[in-house]
Amino acid sequence: MASDRIHVTNAAGQTVFDTNRRMFAITNLLTGTVSIADKPSNNNRMQRATTVLGSINSEADFVMGQVKAVSAPAGGGLPNVGVFSAGGTIVWGWYREDVQRTMRGLWTITFRAVSGQLLLEEEWWNQNSGTHPSLNLTLVGGTLSYRIHAGTFI
Repeated sequence: MASDRIHVTNAAGQTVFDTNRRMFAITNLLTGTVSIADKPSNNNRMQRATTVLGSINSEADFVMGQVKAVSAPAGGGLPNVGVFSAGGTIVWGWYREDVQRTMRGLWTITFRAVSGQLLLEEEWWNQNSGTHPSLNLTLVGGTLSYRIHAGTFI
């Protein structure tokens, strides 16, 4: 299929566009909002949850886009707001104990295109404080507003 190739060079002979390098073909655009719940202490066990956000083309195997994340305010302050790329895993929350500098909790979220569905996958673990074992620590949830392009490289 060499005849289907588009190859463009500039005046210096450098390639500026080449379809042999594969191009991302967008098959679907999905927008929406999803809430994710708080994650209380779980005795340091890895846990997972998957949420189906919508149907997409069954050929789609890659996502990219933008996610606006808003979490609840800590201590009555302003909410935490962030804008992230949706093309990989996002660290939603983590907790490190100040006294021992020991990681006590981690929460990641990932948008994936799998078998004709756009998925939000969460993984987390959270344990009680080592210094104050009676404290029940919670990773705080929030709301995700997403604009995701699903597709495949052709």
